[in-house]
Amino acid sequence: MANRTVIAAGATGLVGREILQGLLADPSVAAVHSLVSATGADAGSEVFYSRVKGELQDALAKLPFEGLVIARPSMFEPPRSPA
Repeated sequence: MANRTVIAAGATGLVGREILQGLLADPSVAAVHSLVSATGADAGSEVFYSRVKGELQDALAKLPFEGLVIARPSMFEPPRSPA
């Protein structure tokens, strides 16, 4: 029986996409709500975008969810050449 509601923050990246697919396939999950986070999200940031994303994440963490996963995208670097 589906009885869990999930909020997934950061469900558009590589890892988030996999988490989202798993949640959608889980028969115990009744609903999934998705929020997009950002690399560098920090409520104390001087950068407006990063600060707002961080404030949102902090606010979500204070809500009485059974669990909360915030998946932030990572920076991809090109493969290094051998030295």
